[in-house]
Amino acid sequence: MASGTDVPPGLYAAAIQIARQITLPDNSVRTITQTSNEVPLMIAPAVSALGAPDPAGQFSITGIGFTPSAAVELYLGVTGALIGNPAALAPGEFAVTGATAMLARLPAGAASGSAVPVRVVVSGSEAPPAWVVAP
Repeated sequence: MASGTDVPPGLYAAAIQIARQITLPDNSVRTITQTSNEVPLMIAPAVSALGAPDPAGQFSITGIGFTPSAAVELYLGVTGALIGNPAALAPGEFAVTGATAMLARLPAGAASGSAVPVRVVVSGSEAPPAWVVAP
């Protein structure tokens, strides 16, 4: 949060601005403003838990920063998942169900027992990968 407002994941820049008031010889006051160089910073989403996939390969993803949902990308292995309907996900689809929750379904052909990397990217900022085991 910044100033009480949620800050969505993404790339930002921060700078410090200082204003000084100086009294001049004629007793007038002049304000001088100085600004530092900008420093880039990235706020990343996070995956805190992956649910166990059901027999169809659907599982839940819990974390933070899954907003704005239109900016969320999900990769299951090397394949980018498509946005789908949370009530009926097809293989290789996902749906953002809240700022801290998603549903996903493994792509067709995920070998049973194999570890599939799950990567969440929001506004170009990526969470550390997590792995789910295909049923």
